[in-house]
Amino acid sequence: MDPRLELLQLLEQHPDASPAREIAQRAGISTAALTRLRTAYQFGGAEGVANAQHQHQPSPGTLEAAADAIRATPDMRNRELVLRDNTITYPVVGVQIRLGRDDRWYPYTRTTADWVAAPAPAADPAAAFSRAIAAARRRHNE
Repeated sequence: MDPRLELLQLLEQHPDASPAREIAQRAGISTAALTRLRTAYQFGGAEGVANAQHQHQPSPGTLEAAADAIRATPDMRNRELVLRDNTITYPVVGVQIRLGRDDRWYPYTRTTADWVAAPAPAADPAAAFSRAIAAARRRHNE
């Protein structure tokens, strides 16, 4: 098992702030990075954490088919999407979906510092993309 995953599970059992700092130090990462991984864990479990940490190359045509599904939605016709590795990014709004090795799409939103997991992975890329857009709107309104 991934040692960071074990630490995240420990953090879920002890959610107060002081162990988070200690856990981040033990993992050799910043508290902010630990927070991002914790969010990925809460929304996607072990695969969400793996997806947050590692990119991979999906089967040929997978990203293009997913981008076509996204562009088929009314609000996304003729929009510029960036396809790279296992990600589809809409930089204008700061949203991204990442294909996990479990064939689910994980939504992310852009913060000033990094990409942060958003709720709920989906098998349908258009659904995951819609969830990323909704999460970005919520973050913008906070």
